Amino acid sequence: MSFLSWVREGLDRRQVIATTLVALFAILFAAVMFYRPMAQSWQAKRGAVEAAELKLARYERLVSQKSSLLEELAQYKERYARNRSHDEEVSAFLKQLEEMIAASGLKVNDLRPIPYEERPILDTLVIELTAEGEMDQLIGFLHIIASAPDLLDVRNMSVQRRTTGEGHLGITAEATKTLFIGK
Repeated sequence: MSFLSWVREGLDRRQVIATTLVALFAILFAAVMFYRPMAQSWQAKRGAVEAAELKLARYERLVSQKSSLLEELAQYKERYARNRSHDEEVSAFLKQLEEMIAASGLKVNDLRPIPYEERPILDTLVIELTAEGEMDQLIGFLHIIASAPDLLDVRNMSVQRRTTGEGHLGITAEATKTLFIGK
């Protein structure tokens, strides 16, 4: 004999319905008071875990980016480290600029170094140049500077039209080279 049949034999119909309703009420009460908050707590914890996983992935990506940037900086420091004195670096930069200007076809009027301010990490060599030539020669020179493997740049450039020839330009510019001090 099963439990349900025993309950049915011992109770009349009203008692069975009342017992069933009490059992349903107890189940609903347990669901509302215990199971639903527990399920909501699990969902909240799962959401927090997913958010933490997203943050962790983001931090891992940032750490890898930082390490790759630090490696790149170390390579730059190694490649562009100042191994010579400042005067030797300036003379090497002057020679390099003369070669670049000659390759572009510009005529050099004057090249002179500008005094520098040494900073704790970087040393920027600045050379003022005065040249003349045609527009395509100037563009060629700027392209040579931009595509140089060193950390070269042109700042404070002014271009004036010369009266001595058709389309002839006078160029005054400051070329810079950045070096890392020490290793």
